[in-house]
Amino acid sequence: MILKNDIKGNKTCLRTAVPDDAEYTLLLRKKPELNKYVHKLHGTIEDQKNWIKAQMEKEDSYFFVAADESGKLLGTTSVYDINKEDKFGITGRTVLEGNQIQNLEIIYLLYYFSFETLGLETIRTEVFEENLPAIGVTERFGGVCTGSHFNESFGLKELTFIITKDKYLEKKRRIVYLLERFVSRL
Repeated sequence: MILKNDIKGNKTCLRTAVPDDAEYTLLLRKKPELNKYVHKLHGTIEDQKNWIKAQMEKEDSYFFVAADESGKLLGTTSVYDINKEDKFGITGRTVLEGNQIQNLEIIYLLYYFSFETLGLETIRTEVFEENLPAIGVTERFGGVCTGSHFNESFGLKELTFIITKDKYLEKKRRIVYLLERFVSRL
């Protein structure tokens, strides 16, 4: 789906990825230091453009690029498999290369959009057991591990986290405080 307006934070924003972002998103996914825990992409820029176009047309998916206030791209993230009846969605496709504060704000904007704009009540996300930073951020936003399975493709154990709107709202004030406190250091 396509956002009418960007989702703006203090120092970062999320906007709908467009075909012109294909080269950036493809190159981002090919950086080994950022992609230990995401599926490898083997396609071309044209393949990526087509994938982005398909995401824009889907009725149950938002694929975002994140940028700083100068427009420098900082990564990607997504909410997809949105079920409006059940008020449920999945977050993922997150590859971020900003600093710690920028990345925290980007994740906050994703959850803000998912819970407070889309009106979702529950979000699921999958995180590999070894990905301690992602687990920490997920828990900081109220994520509770509800199960696990072995991911054959990666040869790693993958944890399933659920974040409810109530838990998110409970944690929101602290996250906003941290962002406001540290954003001046950027």
